[in-house]
Formats: sequence, structure tokens, C-alpha cells
Amino acid sequence: KAHSDPPRPPPSAMATDNKYDRQIRLWGPVGQRRLGTSSVLLVGTSASGTETAKNLVLPGVGALEILDDAPLPAAQSANFFLPASNSSSICAASAACSSLAELNSDVACSFRRVDDLARLGDEEWAAALAGKSLAVGADLPLATLRALSRSCAAEGVPLVAVRAYGLIGYVRIQTAGAHDVVETRREGFHPDLRVRDPFPELRAMAGAVDWDDRGMDAAEHAHVPFVLILVEALRRWRKERTDEAVPRTAAEKKELREVVRSLSFDISKEMNFTEALERVHLCWMPREDLVDFETRALLDSLPPSDPPGAPPEARLLRALRRFAEEHRGYPPLAGTVPDMTSTTERYVALQAAYRARAGEDAEAMRALLPAGAAGGGGLRTFCKKCRVVRRVATRAAG
Repeated sequence: KAHSDPPRPPPSAMATDNKYDRQIRLWGPVGQRRLGTSSVLLVGTSASGTETAKNLVLPGVGALEILDDAPLPAAQSANFFLPASNSSSICAASAACSSLAELNSDVACSFRRVDDLARLGDEEWAAALAGKSLAVGADLPLATLRALSRSCAAEGVPLVAVRAYGLIGYVRIQTAGAHDVVETRREGFHPDLRVRDPFPELRAMAGAVDWDDRGMDAAEHAHVPFVLILVEALRRWRKERTDEAVPRTAAEKKELREVVRSLSFDISKEMNFTEALERVHLCWMPREDLVDFETRALLDSLPPSDPPGAPPEARLLRALRRFAEEHRGYPPLAGTVPDMTSTTERYVALQAAYRARAGEDAEAMRALLPAGAAGGGGLRTFCKKCRVVRRVATRAAG
């Protein structure tokens, strides 16, 4: 048969679907969407300034405006983004804009040359910052940086000040008021699997396993997920106690471990039961420990009502506090399942159960928010990451 190449997608589809694939794996579609809708003001076309702009243009920032007062010959030293020129009529902002625009056609690049940055007043700075999501001040004189910092604080625009001295330098971040970091990407935190208080679907999955059938296939028995083992072990341990009881003393915790061992055919050959013993502490871990202690302190410190102009994260945090109060201290379920020894069928079913429950918790969170306070994507992301939230606040350089 004659061979023909498959039709290539149109350029627009390639730019949106494939171009940013690697970075979306790092910060997710919500982060990419925020980046793509952001507008950045770069003040100063020094080498560190244009390098910073390059690192925003390549991943796809929505718009970049460059503001500077330097002619091209004065700014081109050691700056690979500025072409060599002896003409003082060409401004560095124009040359930098042209070079940066070539890196990514998705980014709207523009420039504006002023006579003297040091003479800009508050109104001029406010006009330059209008509609901007971020300002970057690069190697600015201290007086100019202070004026920019004061205007950013007044206009509610975050500021990143960068300065390079050869191989060393500094970066200073100025937030627009209190900034809540939701996607902290903390590693090694306890998984939220609700073993202590299993939801009905999880309890049903554990009950569907015939634990007392010694004729069960050994391979199948060795691939029962450890989550179901712990749910069943805790249920049996509670038979002579209350449904809410959890092991508290060393003797009670030892009893629960023995129940886990009793469910095994041969624990030396069943990795899933070893995993259950390694994570048996999930059966007695306090519910409040599912939320990071700094996040709990932040929730406890929230004012009675949001101040005017509060960011969406503030309303989400207030809803999170109410959700925990109404759900015995539990946060919304993240819906993620860690790797474990299991058959593919059981693992997929387990994932589906957790995701469905996480969706229900997200809808319960939505009901606690004012109408239109959070979109679906932002709310789901918050529910997945809300166990570790950090609030950062800085002061203006001016």
C-alpha cells in the first residue's frame, strides 16, 4: 500500500495543545491559564531585565510591555537581546521588544519610551501599571525603584525587583497585600485516604472482599489494596468498641496490627499487607493532622468578614474553615490515590471512588461560597491543595 503521512494539525492547534506540554506538567493547566492571561510591565532593559522577560515570554505570558528611558547604545553592553547600534535615536525598549517578540508569537509585546524614569510621578506610574498583573523592575536606581514600589503597593500590583552584579545579584518580591500560596507542592505529607472514617463507597469496596475465604487465589489476595485492608482491620477491631473508636494506647495499636496480620495468608510474601502495616497509623491519626499546622493557624486567624477587594483565595479559605467545621475537622477530599500493590481493576475502581467523593466535597465547598466566587477549575485545584496553604505578606520598598 502507498504510505502517506497523517495530516498535520493547524498551527493554532499546535501552539495551544503541544507547545507548552512540558511546563503544564509542572504547574498544571490552571497555572498555564493564569500565565497566559497575565500582563507584565518590565521597567528597565538591562541584561537581567531582558533575561527575566525572556523567561516569561517563552512559557507564554499573555502580554509584555517594556518601559525604559535608555537609548540603545547605552543599554546594549553585555545584553544579547539588544543588537549593536551607534544610533541614539533607537531606544533600548524598542530593540528589546522586537527581540523578545521573536521568541513566542503567542505573546503580545509592546514598548514605551519615556524621557526620564526618575521624573515619572505617581499618576504616570499608575497609568503604566493599569491592567498589569505583575511589574518587574530591573537594575533600577534606588529612587526610581522606591517610586515604582509605592505605586505598585497603591495599585495592588505585585513587584519583582531584580539586580545583577556580575555573577551575583538579588531578587526581591513585593506582594500586593497578603498573598495566599495554594499550590505549595509540599512533599511527604500524609495521604488523605479516610481510612479512619471511610465513606460509604470505600466501606462497600472493603466489604466486597471475602476476607475469610482461604481458598481465594493467592495472587489475588496479595493484590488487595492496603487501603481496603486497613478499613477492614479497623472495622474488626471496633467490633467490641464504638464505631468511632480508634487505637490510642500502645497496646491498642499493637492489637490493630495483629488484626492486619491475621488477614494475611503469608505476610512475608504479601507486599500489600506490608504496606498496610507501614501505614497503619492512618487508622488513628487525628483528623486535624490532615491539615498542615500553619494552615490551621491561618484558618483560625481569619477575620469575621473579608475586607473589600479581597482575593478569591480569601473567600476559599473562609469556606474551607466552614467545611471543616461541618465535616468533623476534615478538609475536602483531594481525590488522589498513591501508588500501591493492587490489580489494575481494583486500583482503577479505587481511584474512581475517591474522585467521585472529591467531586462531592468540591460541590459542598461551592455551596459555601458566594455565587460566582470561584470557577470549577480554580475550586477543584484549591480543594486538592488546601491542606497546605501559606500566606505571604511583604512591605513596599518605598
